Amino acid sequence: MAIADCTAQYVDLLTYNKYASQTADSASFEAIKSMMSLYLNTNQDYLPDTKYTHALALLVAHYYALGTDVTPPDTGVIGGDLKKGAIISEKVGDIQITYADESNNNSSPGGGGFVTASQDWLLLSVYGKQYLKLMASFKSSFLVV
Repeated sequence: MAIADCTAQYVDLLTYNKYASQTADSASFEAIKSMMSLYLNTNQDYLPDTKYTHALALLVAHYYALGTDVTPPDTGVIGGDLKKGAIISEKVGDIQITYADESNNNSSPGGGGFVTASQDWLLLSVYGKQYLKLMASFKSSFLVV
C-alpha cells in the first residue's frame, strides 16, 4: 500500500533535507505519518497510489514545518516554509517587520477555489498549499450503472 511508500527519504527529498533530523527518528516519523494518513482517503479509485504517497509526504512535511516554532529545521533557517502575508508595517531602527495574517483569506493557492475553515491550517505552510493544489486536481467521478 502507498502508506509504506511514504518514507523518511521521500519526505527528505521533498523538503530538501530541511527536516532530516526529525525524520531520522523512525518511531516519531511513523507516528506522525500514521496520524497524517487519517486525512487521506485510502480508496485507490479516488486517489492513485503515487498521488497518495505524495499527498501523505506533503502532510508530514506540513506537520514538520508548523513545528519550526519549537525546533529549527536542519538548515538553521527558522520559519522558511511557513507562509507569511504581505508586509503591513516596517521599522528601520532595531528592524521590525509585521506581516498580514492570511490564514483566514478563504482562497486556495492560485485563487482557483474555496478553502473551508477546517482547511485553513493547510495554508500555513508551503507544503499545505501544495497538498491543497494536489487534492484540487482530483474530481470525484460518478459511476453510472
